[in-house]
Amino acid sequence: MSYSDYLKNTLKPLGIYELDTGIGSAELNALGAIMDEVEEKLSKTYREMLPMTAEDEGLRKFEGLFPGAASTEDTAARRTAVNALMRLREYDCSDQGLNILLSDCGIPASVYETDTKEVLNVRFSGIQPEGEELKRLKQRIEAILPCHLEVIYE
Repeated sequence: MSYSDYLKNTLKPLGIYELDTGIGSAELNALGAIMDEVEEKLSKTYREMLPMTAEDEGLRKFEGLFPGAASTEDTAARRTAVNALMRLREYDCSDQGLNILLSDCGIPASVYETDTKEVLNVRFSGIQPEGEELKRLKQRIEAILPCHLEVIYE
């Protein structure tokens, strides 16, 4: 229901206004159109300000805050990655926690500790990235993993 219909339905029981023709009708239609525009803009703003409902500009802005965000066209995967990065402190620094984090960010890799303290090995799962893709994945991984750990790629 448009806002002009809402206004007309609200005033109809009073029986003192000409709601279908004339100046009063035109005024209600104009006010209704303006309120419909406001409602549309507010709905879009509300949708874009929450990472789990953002689709366009809002999602791009959230991804700009997090260098490790997903680099995919899939909106659901992008939302999951942003949400994971917003909850970064909730993941523990164990192999299991870091693997869940990488998975949530859409990075096809797994992490495991080595015998050397503060060194992590990263193994890509199901892909053999080379060149620019490898460079981009390394940047994303290093932006996400704890900075005090050395990362070795297999």
